[in-house]
This record gives sequence, C-alpha cells and structure tokens, in this order.
Amino acid sequence: MNKNPFENEYLRKKVENDERIELPSYFERQFLPYEYSINEGIAILEKNDFRLTLKYKSFERDNKSGKVNQKDQDVLDTISEQISLYGDTISTKDLSKQIKILNDLSIEKGNTSFRVYDILPRGYRILFLPSLSTTSFLSPEDRFVFIGDDILTPIGLLALGHELGHIQDFSRLSESDMEKALHSVIQFGFLVESSSVSSSFSKKKIESISENVLRQERNAWAFAFLKLRYFFDDLNIDKKDVFTLIHKNTLEFYSSEIRKIIGNLE
Repeated sequence: MNKNPFENEYLRKKVENDERIELPSYFERQFLPYEYSINEGIAILEKNDFRLTLKYKSFERDNKSGKVNQKDQDVLDTISEQISLYGDTISTKDLSKQIKILNDLSIEKGNTSFRVYDILPRGYRILFLPSLSTTSFLSPEDRFVFIGDDILTPIGLLALGHELGHIQDFSRLSESDMEKALHSVIQFGFLVESSSVSSSFSKKKIESISENVLRQERNAWAFAFLKLRYFFDDLNIDKKDVFTLIHKNTLEFYSSEIRKIIGNLE
C-alpha cells in the first residue's frame, strides 16, 4: 500500500506518520501529593504568582437507600458502557463511589487565568475518575464531560482541556452541522469496529468521515494547548512531551485507524 493513499487533500497533509511514542511516566503523577476524600474537598497548589485550585464533591445519595438518583444512575451507566469498550471493567456501584464531580477548577498565573466554568456551557457537569486511567469523552446529549484520569495529573488536565476544546468547537457550529459532526464520529466508530462496514461506503465518503473526525480532534487539541501552555512550566510539564501526547499518541491513534480503514478498501 502506498505511504499516502489518500485522495482527500486534508488527510494527505494532516494524517500523522505511523510512529507511536509512549508518554513519560510523570504524566500520570500528581502535581502535588493529594488524597481525595469520600465526600468533598479542595486541592490547592501555590508557588510564587501561580495558583491552581480544584474543588470537588461526590454524588449525592438517598439517605434511606444509599442510592444515587436516576439521572446520575443513567450517567454512570453511560460511563460504564464507554470505558468497557476500552477493556476497563468497573461496576456502576463502584463508579458511583470513585467518580468525583468537579465543582471548580481555576489556574492563575499573573494576569493569565484558566477557569473551567467560564468555558463550560450552562447545564454541563464535569466528572472525573482519579483512581483509574481510562478513556475520556464528551456527552452532548446528557451534557457532561467525563475525564478518565486524575485532573491533578498532566494527562488528566490535558484531557480536560481537550474535551473542553470539543465543546468550543461544537459551539461554533449550527445545530445541523453539529449533528453531522457527531454523526461522523459514530460512523467512524463503525468503520473502526468492522471492516465489512466500509464496503457500504464509497472511498470519498469514508475519507470525508475521517476528515471530519481528525479535524475535530486536531481542533480540540489546539484549544487545549493554547489554553494551558502558559502554565506548563509551573506544573513541570515539558512542552515537547505535550506534542508527543498530541501527535505521537492520540492523533497517531486516529491516523493509524484511518490508514487501516482505507487499506481495507484495496
């Protein structure tokens, strides 16, 4: 197969080279030693003119049954289903105890600041799972963001910035265009899961779907990088390692799947 088998100009330029590089171990280490409490808490990191503040709580439970409400249960079911696709199995009961709800996250350095709820649309919640490193995703239908990492780590914070980038990307679209964008993600998932699905699409259609998904991913990472780069030094994050995460880890994954899908057509 040719190294660049794409007819689509965007894919010819933006698909990453077939080279995956693992992330350095410090990406999963906390910025400060912190143990999450059962109910709620706050973590603060300060140095000179830099300050990071994270506030969180746990799911509320019925006093008698000890269960979460039905809306939260539906969210937990969605999260459990999604992470199971990546080989991580955890019951919704355990998830309800381990997941934290982000009340606030602000990062400030001098006159520059990053405040999550200044970015997040009204009605959205951010949930994160400090105890397990797994997939992160956005659910526009249920209006929540799930981060499958500890936000007090480089990988968790960057994943949060990435998912917020998706929200910002979608906010610029009309309702019909957003539906098309989300539909492209679903179609791409089908193409990844089954090579037989690709036979029902033309190569031009498959490349269009792939372009939409890759463009969304690149836009979201661009947002994350631009919003968080001012704080890398204070958080001891090497910019080169962030580029490795973006280009040689996550975008390389999508690029590899795109090459496989196109390769199945030949």
